[in-house]
Amino acid sequence: MTNTEIAFRRKIVLWCGVFLYFFASMSKVLVPGTIYNELQTSFDFDATHLAWLGAGLMYSYAASQFVFGIFSDRYGGARLLLGSVLIFGVGSLVSVSATNFLLLLLGRVLVGFGAGCVYVGVAKLVAELYRDNFLWVMTGVLVVGFLGPVCGGLPMARLTMATSWRWALAVPAVAAVIAVASIAIYTRGTLLPVKSGNQFDALKKLFCRFDNVALFWSVSVICGAHYTIAALIGKKCLEDTGCFTATAAAAWITVMLGIVAIDNIVGNVVLKLLGDCRKKLLLSGTAASFAGGLCGVLYFALGGNVGWLIAGLVLIAIPAGFFPVYCTIAKELNPPENVGLALAMLNFLSFLLIALEQQLSGVVLKYYEKLHPGVDNVYSGTAYCGVFFLLALFSLSGIAMAFFVPETKPRKSLTEK
Repeated sequence: MTNTEIAFRRKIVLWCGVFLYFFASMSKVLVPGTIYNELQTSFDFDATHLAWLGAGLMYSYAASQFVFGIFSDRYGGARLLLGSVLIFGVGSLVSVSATNFLLLLLGRVLVGFGAGCVYVGVAKLVAELYRDNFLWVMTGVLVVGFLGPVCGGLPMARLTMATSWRWALAVPAVAAVIAVASIAIYTRGTLLPVKSGNQFDALKKLFCRFDNVALFWSVSVICGAHYTIAALIGKKCLEDTGCFTATAAAAWITVMLGIVAIDNIVGNVVLKLLGDCRKKLLLSGTAASFAGGLCGVLYFALGGNVGWLIAGLVLIAIPAGFFPVYCTIAKELNPPENVGLALAMLNFLSFLLIALEQQLSGVVLKYYEKLHPGVDNVYSGTAYCGVFFLLALFSLSGIAMAFFVPETKPRKSLTEK
């Protein structure tokens, strides 16, 4: 097999991974976000059960970033994709057929672990195959990824209303079967040799640099706020205010997710307007996330026009869409042999904090449900005020940490020769 043929087959493997990444990203918002009420009705789950379903996937997703991120530079992206599609597919099938909380939680954990590995494998392959155009190609990949949650919003909500929540979960399962077959065929003869070296030394060096830690934390709080709203309480929150039907609430969450997808496309244009200053965009993003949380607090604490709540959701969504730029900062802060590890750790800590914020949000909702009992399965404005206050606090810490991230624009990328 010639080098040209090997490169072509590796690119097919990459784009099969991107195809699955779309559905893996969709899975993050399906449970419990899109089908929150349906799961409460089918299984009589309370807020903590549903928070665990969301957080379980995110914790598992984060864990896979850590485990596979450590070895991504050693074993290469194609090897990671081989196992990830199988794990994701098994988890999707378990989720579809679940008859109780533990089975559904197991399915979500497997889905999260497989989805996280898909991301690491895809990111590593992009770094290997498109080294000189990393930002542009990674932007395209993440656009595809963010379109997954867009389709997991209103379209899946309508499918659920027309059929059942199980059909919505069956869609990613079918995609996984297609991806497994395609990747298994095209990886033959294309795997790169395993590299030697101690990846734990590289991990230690990565976290010994405070600029990396500051970047990871500030990006994590942006993602944590967005996914807590989009994948957990957003649709439920809009319905419980009494201002939105289930369809209208799902439509607004789809708008949020659409904003994130659009930001992925226009991120490079925004960077140009800021003089290619990545730090300005990061600081603006953490500030927007904080302002969004504050808008939610003001709406639920003081009442008034629901436009304050919508403004809060939009402000929280906007900075989450610039993730390709945050990846570029991580790439430029670290040497080329650690790029895969740096990207994996950025995603690992982001989803670790997403899981933590989702779980804490469930605790807050459950606390106020007991404190101010009302209509079954409807939470009070005080409860949602507490959640938005929590998100605002996390975002405030992100602003502080973003000041410690150096501006990478003036200096040449460490990955360039």
